[in-house]
Amino acid sequence: METENLNILSADNPLINPEDDRLGYASFAKNLAESLCLMTSSEGLVLAVYGSWGSGKSTLLNFIIHNLEQKPNPNNEQPIIVRFNPWWFSGEEALTKHFWLCFISDFFFTSSVF
Repeated sequence: METENLNILSADNPLINPEDDRLGYASFAKNLAESLCLMTSSEGLVLAVYGSWGSGKSTLLNFIIHNLEQKPNPNNEQPIIVRFNPWWFSGEEALTKHFWLCFISDFFFTSSVF
């Protein structure tokens, strides 16, 4: 087996641009992003992406974010995207603290409301 092939197989970097899609997630991500932009619910929404390790969850999330950042919704409002990785923190207190710090930072510094 060639060394070059081993490097390709061992790379675990999620893709960012849907044009580089090798998993067939680009169209799903685009449709989901469009649906999210059309939502008018004031109750909020929680989405979960579930899959085994290495199945492309981070790539899918990156594709969704890419599409959200490219397409304004009908009210010309851009969504506020809070990027938070819970794997970086250990313990409920640290997880909760860092989530809220991240949320407040992203919300107040990217929102044109305040």
